[in-house]
Amino acid sequence: MSSRLLGLLIDNAIEAAEKSEKKYVDIRMANAENGFRIIIENTYGTKPELAHLYDKGYSTKGENRGYGMYYAREIILDNEDMDYCFEIQENVIVQNINIEI
Repeated sequence: MSSRLLGLLIDNAIEAAEKSEKKYVDIRMANAENGFRIIIENTYGTKPELAHLYDKGYSTKGENRGYGMYYAREIILDNEDMDYCFEIQENVIVQNINIEI
């Protein structure tokens, strides 16, 4: 797995949580059947538009931003051993990365 991917996702989670009222970030790693799983959960200030989440330049955080999720998606698409899921559950963003080894 790319350390760049993990850095992008964690940086985004921290920045989003900073803009929220609750300021919550949780990062967990666990064994999975054929590899391992990383789960990143965070609160957010502005709900992202899922249809534009991976668009180059799209950001809820202001101008001259919006490259993190674009580059994260490129890394994920380049790695067949990764499965990624992004969802919003009760004002918390949940990202699951499953990595086969």
